[in-house]
Amino acid sequence: MGRNLASITENPCKMCLPLGVVSAFYGVERAMSLLHGSQGCSTYIRRHMATHYNEPVDIASSSLSEEGAVFGGAAGLVRGLDNLIRVYGPAVVAVATTCLAETIGEDVPGILGEYAAARPGLAARLVSVPAPGYGGTHFEGWWIALRSALSQLPLDGGRHDGVNVIAGPASPADVRALRELLEDSGLAFTLFPDISDNLDGPYDPVYSRLPLKGTPLAGLIRMAGARATLELTSFCPGDISPGAFLEKAHGVPLHRLDPPVGLRGSDALLERIAELGGRIPRRVREARGRFLDAMADSHKYCALGRAAVAGDPDFVYGVSRLCAENGIVTVLAATGARNPAFARTLRGELEAVSSNVLAGEVSVRDGADYALIGSEISRLGANILVGSSEPRHVARKLGIPLVRATFPVHDHVGGQRLRTFGYAGAAALLDGMVNSLVSREEEGFRERLRDGLFRPAAPGCAAPRAPARRAPRRDPPAPSRPAAPAPGAGTGRAAGAAPARPAAAAPGHAREAAPPGGGPRHRRAGVPGSPEAVFRIAVVSRSSVVVDGHFGQAERVSVYESDGRGLRLLECREVGAGAPACGGPGGRRKPPGFMDGLVEAVSDCHAAVALRFGDSPRAGLEKAGVRPYEIGGSAEEAALAAARLLQAAEPAKAAGPSTGPRGQAGGGAPAAATGGSSGP
Repeated sequence: MGRNLASITENPCKMCLPLGVVSAFYGVERAMSLLHGSQGCSTYIRRHMATHYNEPVDIASSSLSEEGAVFGGAAGLVRGLDNLIRVYGPAVVAVATTCLAETIGEDVPGILGEYAAARPGLAARLVSVPAPGYGGTHFEGWWIALRSALSQLPLDGGRHDGVNVIAGPASPADVRALRELLEDSGLAFTLFPDISDNLDGPYDPVYSRLPLKGTPLAGLIRMAGARATLELTSFCPGDISPGAFLEKAHGVPLHRLDPPVGLRGSDALLERIAELGGRIPRRVREARGRFLDAMADSHKYCALGRAAVAGDPDFVYGVSRLCAENGIVTVLAATGARNPAFARTLRGELEAVSSNVLAGEVSVRDGADYALIGSEISRLGANILVGSSEPRHVARKLGIPLVRATFPVHDHVGGQRLRTFGYAGAAALLDGMVNSLVSREEEGFRERLRDGLFRPAAPGCAAPRAPARRAPRRDPPAPSRPAAPAPGAGTGRAAGAAPARPAAAAPGHAREAAPPGGGPRHRRAGVPGSPEAVFRIAVVSRSSVVVDGHFGQAERVSVYESDGRGLRLLECREVGAGAPACGGPGGRRKPPGFMDGLVEAVSDCHAAVALRFGDSPRAGLEKAGVRPYEIGGSAEEAALAAARLLQAAEPAKAAGPSTGPRGQAGGGAPAAATGGSSGP
């Protein structure tokens, strides 16, 4: 019966909005966040931040209880503010609402106004931030926090020559690299927020309750008088953009740039810094050259990549563009945020890359959870996942590597040192992705060689066999002689055409799924009892690896049994006794009856596969009821292709013992699947 399911999120690809608020204010000097809500909200956020950054994280809470939810939480919020200011002595207090406070309609701005009015000598600046967990993700929470700070602090609009640089969610290492670039450029600047030292600081045996570094309050106040604002984001909505607020309220020109991830993003930032009068240091130019060298070093491996990228919108966009620059196809770009501009902006670029290498469909999803992401990875055949540590169970289940490159990372150390910004960050991320792809190919390489090329010998491989009458074939019963496939159809070769190979996807961008039943195809269980017709195919192959000779020159054939899906090697036969069917070295000629012996050696098979058939062997095989197919490539793939051609020509449902010679089963000899050709 049908199921009527509500829309649910299963393992969300996001964190809550208050987490973004707390993270942003950790980039402000002597700032402290207070969550007006239950104690569990602050515990959840502290856990995520402390295990990722490996630093102690302090967050205050009003501990809103059941009583406060019914009668209002103003009294608890006031007590919390008193305790926080007395114990910590912060310069800024960001009071963020949570789901509970927003649901009961708590007037936090009003409570804070009354609190400040009752304390005329209050040193701390109070900022109210609306942040219900259901109102968005940590990505939006970050930007709401920044805009709330700028819109509520008493800004000074006095003009100066400085530049505002507002960064989106990034690692402390990325923010530090951005700050060092701005320092080297010679520009006067205010970087907001600056989490680089507060969430990845040097060891200090004396613990400080407050973040002592970051953007100073005096710098925030002067942002209203800057000559320009660089806002590094691709998808921050305009109504929560701090740069848009400064432009509208204080006339500061806004320049929005993509995050400096990859070659294009980093180049664009440097160009804008130069336009504003900054210099580009020599070491930055050298870093660009090293990144170009890293791209050249990696290009031969990048074609292996079919990437799925998941995280906040700016991160996914930057990483997907980095992949495109290096030939890795991003088949899935997914974010937990609901952002309609995300798909519009990214889809065209991903489809262009995919079409260039014939990589097939790509998917761009906003509002995604990891259940959907796992399903899309499986459907699209992604072979690497880039994101946080949260989808590690998805990667483990699907057997693909996970490159941890963004917040949060709970199962590895060093989350605070992850790099994506700038040329060095792009090189580090590219190395991580490429090494994961290479490792995936290297793991099990010897086992694949053993299974694919050096499997145990089948009966009859060790000792040479002279051509002899074989046991009767098990022919699929057919009411009439099957018609031959049209010349050039399937994997057969038309007259005069080059030997055909089974169809394959673009190298490195698709992997054929294992057949039903699992395991390599030549070991697929159940072929003899398959409900489909089972065929016996002789493949001319000295190596038992590839089709490597003309039928008239055959010395050895591999005999397979196949139903068109699975494959089993039955035996290897020595069939030619070392004598060529036509002129060979020294002008030797075939002995009398040699060709008849070759045909006789494979007469118990339904088909023979070789690179070429001459007129004489073709006629002999057709008379014996054996279809000749000219197919090149892998011996196993050629045998499968021949079985499928036979299956198409003889659509029987089950194999059974033959009622007589193959020529009597349906009346008439089968025609070759390929055009005639001269020669052996």
